[in-house]
Amino acid sequence: QLGQPGPAFRDVELSRRGYFQFNADVAWTNKFGDLPPQPVEKLTGNPDTLCFGLNKDFPSFFSNPFRSADAGDLVPLDKMMQYGVDASLLRVHPYARGSDLKWGPSSPNFGDARDAGFGDDVLSIRLQKQDPNNPANAIPGTGGAIPDVNFARRDIFPLFSELRNDPAIDTTRNPYMMYQPMTRLGNLVSEHSGVFAVWVTVGYFEVEPAPDWNANTNNVQQRFGGSGAGTAANPTPDAQSVAARALYDRVYPEGYALAQEVGSDTGNTKRQRGFYIIDRTIPVGFKPGEDLNDDRAIKVRRRIE
Repeated sequence: QLGQPGPAFRDVELSRRGYFQFNADVAWTNKFGDLPPQPVEKLTGNPDTLCFGLNKDFPSFFSNPFRSADAGDLVPLDKMMQYGVDASLLRVHPYARGSDLKWGPSSPNFGDARDAGFGDDVLSIRLQKQDPNNPANAIPGTGGAIPDVNFARRDIFPLFSELRNDPAIDTTRNPYMMYQPMTRLGNLVSEHSGVFAVWVTVGYFEVEPAPDWNANTNNVQQRFGGSGAGTAANPTPDAQSVAARALYDRVYPEGYALAQEVGSDTGNTKRQRGFYIIDRTIPVGFKPGEDLNDDRAIKVRRRIE
């Protein structure tokens, strides 16, 4: 926190993903813009860190890439639509500050952008078809006067900005200090291209049966965060074990676990690699489970031994 000002990388990943997903149980997910389902739970502990959490309602965990401000609606699915500013580098931070207008707990170390997601911070949810910054637009269920206890109205603090009151870098007095994190984005991210270079590596591994969940082999339930409920001796699982089982099913969807790589014991491993250049600015169709014309977006294909 004493280093480069700006957001934690976990928050950049969360914003770029374009939807909230706290764990492998996809029953609770949301996008930046939809009202939260009921009942809702405030995220406790660490902020959202499931950076590769795939979701059936979105085609990618890069569902909100950095792009120009006029491209917020150029998406294949309605759930991926964004305000113009929220598609650009000036997008809002995914967390809203607490009642003290600082990130982190009530007595934070610094209260800066890297403390976001802790303490009384809440998810920044914008209201559709309304002025997102109007204080009257409270989340339904609160009487229309105050934000929901678990969710806030949309904050207005940009993602790539800073909030500090140190005399040398007082961001409330000097806009250069406030937007200093943006000065280092030139070699990190860009909104000027929809072209991506993709490397794919295929390895070959032996498989073995996954540890038995019901028998709790080697305390598998506890290793996935469960309490041990849901076994033959204790057939009624609690909420903690249900979430742990959801994660177990994501790790072992076919009931098998990866063992050693083929050839690793003799030093004769073989992997196949491929390199592709994909242009997402080319209009192609997307429909889950069907192969439409998405091959048009792949401009370069190279198989490497």
